[in-house]
Amino acid sequence: MSESSTFTTAVVPEGSLHLLFIPSSLTWNVPTCTGEGVAPMAETVQYYNSYSDASIASCAFVDSGKDKIDKTKLVTYTSRLAASPAYQKVVGVGLKTAAGSIVPYVRLDMDNTGKGIHFNATKLSDSSAKLAAVLKTTVSMTEAQRTQLYMEYIKGIENRSAQFIWDWWRTGKAPA
Repeated sequence: MSESSTFTTAVVPEGSLHLLFIPSSLTWNVPTCTGEGVAPMAETVQYYNSYSDASIASCAFVDSGKDKIDKTKLVTYTSRLAASPAYQKVVGVGLKTAAGSIVPYVRLDMDNTGKGIHFNATKLSDSSAKLAAVLKTTVSMTEAQRTQLYMEYIKGIENRSAQFIWDWWRTGKAPA
């Protein structure tokens, strides 16, 4: 580790979580939360060589706790992000709450700020546990190349049931 005057950085292997360490000597004028039962919202970032490897890891992450997905209860999740090229298109799967909203558990996402095309996954038994399964090769693509590939992936799940998408992503192979 090497320390500068404002923060400490560490060189970490690819595929691991990157954290920023702030020395205790720094003071921040930020309110703290001392509420009981509040969990951190850290996201683990892992890099994968293929779409199928990333999708399999994402579904395994969702099911890695005590609760498991009942695929008969899954529904498709539609992008609500107006800035996304996939706005109002199916981007993942989730479960419907009693109030009628859909909580996504696995969705395909894209950003141009370092993660490229990636799956976002939330552990079913612990909603504070998040995974970003990054398709490694998409990070260095141009924005145009990345967007084109992302939309091809989105087209591949268009008009598919939530169960089909889950089985495809869980196994890495589209059901027959």
